[in-house]
Amino acid sequence: MTSEQEMQKMAMEMNYYRQRAEELQTQLRSLAAFVQESDSAKKALESLGENESFFAVGAGVFVRAKPSSQKVLVETGARVIAEKTVEEAKAFLDARKEELVKAMSKIQEELEGLNAAMVALSEKARQE
Repeated sequence: MTSEQEMQKMAMEMNYYRQRAEELQTQLRSLAAFVQESDSAKKALESLGENESFFAVGAGVFVRAKPSSQKVLVETGARVIAEKTVEEAKAFLDARKEELVKAMSKIQEELEGLNAAMVALSEKARQE
C-alpha cells in the first residue's frame, strides 16, 4: 500500500472513531438524564406523605393533591405500568439506576478504548 493510501485509510479510521465517540457521548448524556430523572422521582417518593403535595401533569402544569393511598403507578418497561407501594417503587428506581450506571460504565470503557485507538492512530500518522 502506498503512503498516500495508508494516510487515507488512517483518516477514514479516525473519522469512524470520532463518529463512534460522538454517538457514545450522546448515549452517556441520555443515560445521565435518566439517572437524574430516577433520582428526582425517588426524592419525590420520599417526600410523599399524607399532606397535600404538588404533582406534575406535564408541560409545566402541577396539581395540588393529597395522596389517597401509599400506592403509586410505575412504568416497568415497554409501557407496562404496575401498581407498587412507595417502598417497592423506590427499590425499583434503585435497581434501574444501578443498571443505568453499569451501562454508563461500559460506554465509558468503550470511549476510553476509542480515545486510546485515536491517540495510537495519530502517533502512527505522525511517524509516516
